Amino acid sequence: SRGLGDVYKRQLYPHEMSGGMLQRVAIVISLLHNPKLLVFDEATTALDVVTQGQILEEVVQMEKNIEMTRIMITHDMSVVASSCKKVAVMYAGELVEIGLVRDVLKNPLHPYTQALLSAIPRRDPSEPKTRIHLQGDVPSPANPPSGCPFHNRCPQCMGICKAVSYTHLT
Repeated sequence: SRGLGDVYKRQLYPHEMSGGMLQRVAIVISLLHNPKLLVFDEATTALDVVTQGQILEEVVQMEKNIEMTRIMITHDMSVVASSCKKVAVMYAGELVEIGLVRDVLKNPLHPYTQALLSAIPRRDPSEPKTRIHLQGDVPSPANPPSGCPFHNRCPQCMGICKAVSYTHLT
């Protein structure tokens, strides 16, 4: 397997590199000055699963070695499950749930988190699964609804949801 160190060993132009190699180069460059905070915005989205796993494994190890904090922005819950300790779920730019990954994935409390997790395919196709289908449209960022931004699409909406957002409760 090729790690981040392999990027140093070869002298290639960017157009001669694969997507995985380019991603490794970007990560190596970002780590050169031992940052205290590193933000990954969909950093592994376009990579195959094997390359993604290798990069995440190496980044988690580097995080421990250089005492760095990592924030990962992703839609891929498998990335969250395999490489993060805490998760914050956002909907329409608002925080709707936060907690330890194991707790949120095992017992999601917010209806949007429940819907999001219901869309993940199961490893065992015979395992029962209830897919939560959302109705309605995503709210406009220019004119967000009051309260929880998900309340217009939420099958469990209560009066308080229209008045108070999660962000105001924390």
